[in-house]
Amino acid sequence: RLVAGTDLDDPASDLELVARMWSVLYRLVLGDLDEHPTIAATIVSHEKLAGGGERALARLRIACGLAPLERSAPASTSDGDVDEKKLHNLARDPRSVAAAWRSQLEPGEDITIEAHTGDVLATLHDRSLQLAG
Repeated sequence: RLVAGTDLDDPASDLELVARMWSVLYRLVLGDLDEHPTIAATIVSHEKLAGGGERALARLRIACGLAPLERSAPASTSDGDVDEKKLHNLARDPRSVAAAWRSQLEPGEDITIEAHTGDVLATLHDRSLQLAG
């Protein structure tokens, strides 16, 4: 659990603070799920869902007790040009959207993120619904 005044004290950068905050948030979520086993929760990797195509979506729907889709939605309903930089642009490729944040990192920032989120990310991965296969 979060120890007040320690997990977020004295970050070396804004990136480190955000990474620590992310870890605190997900540690709290995982702790709540452990303390309340009657809560039905499915953990899903955004990148794996976005990159897994229709098979990943079908597995998620089945795991959630939903019927598989008859057919996929059209790729785009946009009549105009697609602005790849807009957050709420539904015509963007899901795979590129899920991983786009990495392209914004400066050299070495991935190491900072991993240092402060790696243990929680590993736990989320271990507990997440496997969408491949």
